[in-house]
Amino acid sequence: MENPKTPKNPSTGLMFGVITMTTREIAEVTGKQHKHVLRDTREMLVQLWDGYDPFEGGPDLDHQSYQGVSWSYDGRGYLVEIRLPKREVVILVSGYDVHMRAKTVDRLEELETAAKAGTLGGLAIEQIVDSVAARLDRMIDDRLARDPRAAAITALSTRELLDEAKVPSKGRRPLIRKATHRLSAFCLSRGVTAYRCPRTKTWLWPKAAAEEWMDAAGRSLIAEHAAKQAGQSVLPFRKPREA
Repeated sequence: MENPKTPKNPSTGLMFGVITMTTREIAEVTGKQHKHVLRDTREMLVQLWDGYDPFEGGPDLDHQSYQGVSWSYDGRGYLVEIRLPKREVVILVSGYDVHMRAKTVDRLEELETAAKAGTLGGLAIEQIVDSVAARLDRMIDDRLARDPRAAAITALSTRELLDEAKVPSKGRRPLIRKATHRLSAFCLSRGVTAYRCPRTKTWLWPKAAAEEWMDAAGRSLIAEHAAKQAGQSVLPFRKPREA
């Protein structure tokens, strides 16, 4: 017989060493509809945070966690889940009836026992950490690929890279093309993912990789360009024709 206290799709229950539960898990444990738990959780957090509502306005890469609480959105920008530390879970269910509170406390104790034993859901803690890290990497890559505003935080276009190197804008179009080609090859050789803005079609290079390329080859390429530009700017002297 299925244990009613155990969610059908339990999460790891551990985040950075802290016992947590998601609103979906709380809904499954208490028998409440998830949309109601999500609503109650949001209202509770806004009150705890003295009116601060980070959920207002939809997805924002800089505001998807606050004071140990994290949350996620779907592809349409709707809030779909909030993950709470133990303290906030207890505060939330204190407003529910005694049976719901008891089931939630039982689940928290199960998670704590599993954490002390070094396993959660049959997995070693190290496995869970590796899995979460890989998932975060995939989420970040996906977000950067979809949202040029997010990519701008951690990546540079070739034009921005040359701006930082103080390359004059006049006559640098050939340099931009050449640098873009070489940056692409450099990132490919290092297994680094570059992102292309879906709106402008501009390639964006991760800052760490771009800086490494600048040290390895970029500065010499810029020096060659500067020397060529200096040579082109000098007009050859022509002796006037004799009358």
